[in-house]
Amino acid sequence: DALVGGFFAAWYADTDSRVAVDVLDSRRFASAAEGYRAARERGASLVVGPLDKGQVDSILAAADAAVPVLALNRAAGGGANPAVLKLSLAPEDEAQQLARIAFAAGARRALLVRPRGAWGERMQSTLRARWSALGGRLSGVAIYAERAGYSNALRAALALDTSAARARRLGALFPGALETSERRRADLDAVFLLTRNSAEARAFKPLLDYHYAADLPVYSLSTALSTVVSTAPSATLSSAGRERRATGALSDLEGIEVLTMPWRAAGLELPGLDAHGGAGSDALHALHALGADAYRLARRWWRSRPETGLRFDGLTAHLAADRSGSFQRTLKLAEFDRGRLLAR
Repeated sequence: DALVGGFFAAWYADTDSRVAVDVLDSRRFASAAEGYRAARERGASLVVGPLDKGQVDSILAAADAAVPVLALNRAAGGGANPAVLKLSLAPEDEAQQLARIAFAAGARRALLVRPRGAWGERMQSTLRARWSALGGRLSGVAIYAERAGYSNALRAALALDTSAARARRLGALFPGALETSERRRADLDAVFLLTRNSAEARAFKPLLDYHYAADLPVYSLSTALSTVVSTAPSATLSSAGRERRATGALSDLEGIEVLTMPWRAAGLELPGLDAHGGAGSDALHALHALGADAYRLARRWWRSRPETGLRFDGLTAHLAADRSGSFQRTLKLAEFDRGRLLAR
């Protein structure tokens, strides 16, 4: 619903549009391929969707150049079809961009913090591959689950447990008053904070500072903004002279460099958001922006039909189509500074 809301908001805002939009519910069909054929029978000149990865696989096998498709996810099987472009909010693109940003800033040895589970494994694999290809090394990985274990996961990854063990051995050798201080591992230039939401990011940044890693630059996915910028009434992204009073939650993210969508970096309001769930979560706002990008991109593609190298500055990211027809995303970089999020 959020995605469709964004699509129609962009359609209503298009003063030069003579396009008729027909919405087909994929649940009415046995497969996305069947839905695609129904769209063709209705006279569609272009199909937008589906959103589910498995359905994208199905439509890849059915689409042809007569009725091209702008799919709203990447194929689960990684397939390609010249009649299909694939637009998505793939977090893997953000992980690769973080690797490039950190390497360009001079970092070579990094600590990676990520949640336990399939999503965290996928993010780690993607970032590690890009980081290694650039010439970087992951010196440590902190994998966390429940909140009570955050500190222990960091301590182990920062080798503070090893430091404490050395202090205990010294205490055994020299009975009496012995003053010691823990030291974190020295082979670190940066931290990749791959959290699923802002609550996790807000918990980890103070812990990093407490565990002697306050001097390390911290790079985070856009998920660190999931409930801070969009949903807090007094919190906003300060950019180009626009700033509002921030909530106390922002102070917990002080110093983090985070990827953010261009509409936030420019301090823009999403078109039609109030009419389609303006009080919703950040994930719904992102899907609303994706819907708006889908409409504008579909119009551009349908008009010009470029075969290769299609680029587009969207609300969600700068988009560039690769050879497989998947749009690679490049987001804006921002930093939390004294309770404000400043676009860089």
